[in-house]
Amino acid sequence: MKRLIIATLISITIGAYAQTPQEFIDDAFSKITGNNEREWVHETWKREMGAQSICKSGGSFIFKSDSTVVLKDCVLGSTTEQEHTWEVVFKEPSNVTLKIIRDVFELNIYQDKKRPLVTIMKLIKTKDGKSDLEANYTFYYEPE
Repeated sequence: MKRLIIATLISITIGAYAQTPQEFIDDAFSKITGNNEREWVHETWKREMGAQSICKSGGSFIFKSDSTVVLKDCVLGSTTEQEHTWEVVFKEPSNVTLKIIRDVFELNIYQDKKRPLVTIMKLIKTKDGKSDLEANYTFYYEPE
C-alpha cells in the first residue's frame, strides 16, 4: 500500500510538470522572440572606426513574433539582410526543432552559467534526422 501511494505521488508530480507538444512549442517561441523580437548574435559585430555603415565582421538572426527571421551578416564591408520565415516544430518529448526555410535545426536554449543574464541558443543542422556538427550556430542574447 505504501509503495502504491509513493508511486501515485511520483506520477502526479511528474504529470504536473509534463508539457504538451504545444506548450513546448509556445515556450521555445517565447524564449526565441521574447514575445516581440530578439536579436541573437552568432558573431560579434565589429565596425570600422568612425564609420557606422562599414562593418569588419558580424552576424545575427533577428527572430520576430510574426514568424519571420532577418539573417544579418557582414559581407565585404556591408551589412546584408535576408528575411525568411521560421517555425518551431515539436519532434518528441523535450525535443524541439527550429525550421528556417528548408533547413531544420536541433534547438537547445539555456542560461550561461558564467553570465546569468546571457541566454545561449545552439542550433545544430540536421539532415535525414541526423546531426551535422559541421553546420551549427551558437547564438547569444543579452538584454540591453
